[in-house]
Amino acid sequence: MKNRFDLEQEILDCWGVVDDIDTIYHAEPLYENTDEMMNALLGLKTLYKLKFERLFSTFEDCVSQRILPSGSNYTEYTDLMSDGGMDPRGPCNSDEQ
Repeated sequence: MKNRFDLEQEILDCWGVVDDIDTIYHAEPLYENTDEMMNALLGLKTLYKLKFERLFSTFEDCVSQRILPSGSNYTEYTDLMSDGGMDPRGPCNSDEQ
């Protein structure tokens, strides 16, 4: 079974979609060939579909093991994260720059 550290890593891994989209956006040679651009985008779509499915599976494991709260009690969640884990607001809202 996976744990909350696996979950954290998989969440951060999925944030890579932003950089990957930016890479495709700036790949000017792809603009000249519509098929290559579509293949790049379809590959990206498939990759992240698999990553998000893996992430959700890990999330379900964590909830079933009671590693994460199953309800919507934010205080319980932030208490869980206060031991040095990820920022409960998400990687884009961290105060670190």
